[in-house]
Amino acid sequence: MTNRLELNWSLDGIVDEQRYYCSETPIDSENLPVPKAVLAENIRAYTDFAITEGATYYMHIGSVKNAVEKLSDEIKVYAFNSNLFKINSDFESNLIDKTSKVWTANGNANVSDGRLNLDGTDDYLTTPASDDYHFNNSEDVTIRFKVKINSFKASNIATVFSTYLINAGNQNYCVRILNNSIAIVMWTAQSPTWTYSIPLGIEKEISIERESMIWRLYVDGVQIGSTFTQTSNYAKSIMTSYIGSGIYEGYGSERDLNGTLRKFQIIIGLAVGGGQSTTPRI
Repeated sequence: MTNRLELNWSLDGIVDEQRYYCSETPIDSENLPVPKAVLAENIRAYTDFAITEGATYYMHIGSVKNAVEKLSDEIKVYAFNSNLFKINSDFESNLIDKTSKVWTANGNANVSDGRLNLDGTDDYLTTPASDDYHFNNSEDVTIRFKVKINSFKASNIATVFSTYLINAGNQNYCVRILNNSIAIVMWTAQSPTWTYSIPLGIEKEISIERESMIWRLYVDGVQIGSTFTQTSNYAKSIMTSYIGSGIYEGYGSERDLNGTLRKFQIIIGLAVGGGQSTTPRI
């Protein structure tokens, strides 16, 4: 697949032309470089094919009217291989993942208004067993999503994603949001847990990342709490995966998620934030 960066934007009013600026270093708005492309006044989308995997880009769109240029805010973009996405479900209009996997809805789980809606009582999604959802102990990992919790049940636990297998070894992992923390639970290894009280009724962007066996939590792009070094391996067994419920973990509906979810992604082979104090927003 050819590397590319797809952009679209909105613009009020009439202009003479538009200019696309793109650089691997921050752009000085008082000393603009030569635009990477000059676009007609009616263009509102552009695809840049001169993109290098692994690079970081800073971009502006300039609009020119009567020789006066107005510049958009700067956008920072990280270019990485889309093949690293093992799950990429935006839930904007349906339950088909961008990797061609299909989620099956249970209960009243539904997609509307650009998000997955779960009422906290037997609403969840399943997808067939796949090794894609699992990571080896040497691999970097990113699990990220946008979630709104309306309320917690008596357990004070909402299950976002689970591959848990109940057996003598209690294998696999799950991602949980509690009323006072966020955790990725790995039953045969440690379970990194960060203190954080998610506000009810407000969508937050969560990214749980592991780079070189060091786990970090980011909320709305900013690291929360300290790092967690994983020192023992986690065992995997390829099983059906769930979104929004701990039912397969043997908890019935007491850990079902009551709220909304969108932009759910599992990326294997990359910690998107690169171990820094901030991470790119979805």
